[in-house]
Amino acid sequence: MRRPDGDEQVAVHEYCAAKLARYAHEDVGDNLLEGRIRISAFLLQAEGGAENFNVKMMSYFLGLRKDMPATQVRGLGTLAFDGRQITGRPGFLTSFFNPDDTRGAPGRAFRHKTAWHNIRTLINGIMARYTPARIKDIVDNLRGRLDPKIDAEARSVLERAPASADRNVLWLALVLNSSRANLWLGPARENISINTTGSHLHRWTEDLDDGELDLLEYRNKIQGAQFGPGKATEVQQMILRILDEAARQFDPLTYAINRIKDEAISRLDIDLRNEGEHAAAPHHKEIYKIAQGIGNLELYPQIIDGLLGL
Repeated sequence: MRRPDGDEQVAVHEYCAAKLARYAHEDVGDNLLEGRIRISAFLLQAEGGAENFNVKMMSYFLGLRKDMPATQVRGLGTLAFDGRQITGRPGFLTSFFNPDDTRGAPGRAFRHKTAWHNIRTLINGIMARYTPARIKDIVDNLRGRLDPKIDAEARSVLERAPASADRNVLWLALVLNSSRANLWLGPARENISINTTGSHLHRWTEDLDDGELDLLEYRNKIQGAQFGPGKATEVQQMILRILDEAARQFDPLTYAINRIKDEAISRLDIDLRNEGEHAAAPHHKEIYKIAQGIGNLELYPQIIDGLLGL
């Protein structure tokens, strides 16, 4: 049997992920590899572990049946702590959601306004700069201001974390990932498309910045990419316009890279219901800047409050 090529694998991944996202309350990964890991974790966890794995669940994953239990990805998910930083992504804490919270019509899911991978970069930056005692103070302060049910659920989840993991750091990751103030209901398929597109654009733009690609090669990749509908296609067209304008500048490369990162890719990493939210919620842009290495990490108290809606 012929092995599927890369494009076919991406297409199958997006098809399956879009189905699962409807039930998972979120996207399933920031890139193809993480998405595969996330889907596997979701399927296993939904059935209570490998020993209880149900053939019906796998049949649904393969598109061989239409029905699937409406379950949520909970717990630690793929979140891990390697002694220096956190990796992976957590499941949702259900205590953030009201009983009447809904995914809406089929094909809709909760979408992060600020992408999880940038929240993860923020937390890792805080770990690198501040002492464990400072991080404990951050967590203790939040515990006193959040619903006690949230803290109780996070503590319960962390009972399953390895003994060597920093409980305060993992607590912060669980809570910030689940914040209802940083989520909105939107089309699940567009959400998957945004993540896939963002992964490609980040990599290609870094290759451009490092000299692995020249501007013509970069343009050809952008122009030839088959991104999904909605915001991903809008960003694709925006980058092509920026490249046209860059050709008329004194330093086309620097002009293109700066504008693409600041104006185009940021629209994928900051996924707002409408652009008017930017003015009312500046913490989203500040987190993006921190992820790019140009933000002010000392603003973390205001940023965390903004993510949590405090």
